[in-house]
Amino acid sequence: MTTTAYMMTDTEGVVQGDFVERDLPELSAGEIQIQTAFSSVNYKDYLASLPKGGVIRQYPMVPGIDVSGTVVASKSGAFTVGDEVLVTGYDLGVRHDGGFATQVQVPAEWAVKLPTGLSLQDAMAIGTAGFTAGLAIMKLEGLGMRVADQPKIAVTGAAGGVGSVALALLQTSGYQNVTPIVHRGGEGEMTADDILALPNKSLLSQTYDYVIDTVGGELAAKLIAMLHYNGAIAMTGNAGGVDLPTSVFPMILRGVSILGVDSVAADMPTRQLLWQRFAADWHVMNELLVEQVPFEKLPDVLDAFAAHTHKGRTILTF
Repeated sequence: MTTTAYMMTDTEGVVQGDFVERDLPELSAGEIQIQTAFSSVNYKDYLASLPKGGVIRQYPMVPGIDVSGTVVASKSGAFTVGDEVLVTGYDLGVRHDGGFATQVQVPAEWAVKLPTGLSLQDAMAIGTAGFTAGLAIMKLEGLGMRVADQPKIAVTGAAGGVGSVALALLQTSGYQNVTPIVHRGGEGEMTADDILALPNKSLLSQTYDYVIDTVGGELAAKLIAMLHYNGAIAMTGNAGGVDLPTSVFPMILRGVSILGVDSVAADMPTRQLLWQRFAADWHVMNELLVEQVPFEKLPDVLDAFAAHTHKGRTILTF
């Protein structure tokens, strides 16, 4: 069987992506083949399109860290033809050909059966970005964040994929004191520059109880300095840089916690729990800024990421 895929290649140091037709290999034991219905485009997918984006480990490679669709062939006892499934994370689109293709073959152990109450389209409206946001909230709630306390929460990168879903999840959960922090804002909006303009001190005025950070870098460091006693920050991304110019003082003088959020290697019980929540009390898909574009328009979406004009979530239709 053939598939149409968006493939990244490296020819003597020149990295580029092109649509190609390719034959799929025979399924190995424990694998399934998915007829793609939807994929989504994440910031990580944009990085995968760059020559030194640090995502793709070998070329040629089909990027795309998310996919949803229907099983059309199976060599696994866990799935049968006709099952609707979704896959996010693991090595998809990194070391293993990913979701930017009309047919995708993956190890069955990576796939989640679509929960009742969730459509294939819903799953990609959430995708890795939303799954990461859900993990961040779950980690903060595990540390004591409660709706009943109405804590002050900041969300960075609030116009992006992870940030926008985090805002929707917090709102539907009942959190009311939430401050979105955006890259570029209009009148009355809190921007990253507002935070970055604060003094370079290890401890600043205690402003927030919790932070969901998608940016990293100096912005995250400033927000760590602004956390209340026993506050916490859940760190999910590095769009603002990989360095964290802070000191130990917030941790040892205010009891601040820094929580890492890794959606790639989340275990299957955690995945199933979160996707069940998205199908039930976290069913926020209709509240998200979601754009649907045909698969062949993928290069335009990547260009929007490069120009810093991309907002919300983008679903690819097949």
